Amino acid sequence: MEMSIMRFSLFVSILVLSAATQFTLDPGAYQRAVEHYRALAGGHIQMGDLNAQDRADVLELDRRLRNGEADLRTAYERCVDSQVTHHGGSPSALDWEVIALACGDQ
Repeated sequence: MEMSIMRFSLFVSILVLSAATQFTLDPGAYQRAVEHYRALAGGHIQMGDLNAQDRADVLELDRRLRNGEADLRTAYERCVDSQVTHHGGSPSALDWEVIALACGDQ
């Protein structure tokens, strides 16, 4: 019985946390969420190390990643991937030079 109460309490806490904090598309908040997500994945920090808003942002980022709505690649990585696809998936040495020029500003 006590375990059920604890689970219910945890569930309610998660719901309250989700409702009380909003994930924003603010680039700064998104970048922090990505940094925290990578640090969590690498074992450098734990969820308990984050404040409520940062935890909510990381959970929302994780949800979006799982649904294919977010991308952790940098602008440079997206550019290179796009250019590699454009060049047939297996660029020549000359193609890599073109890709470097095309994506150099990213």
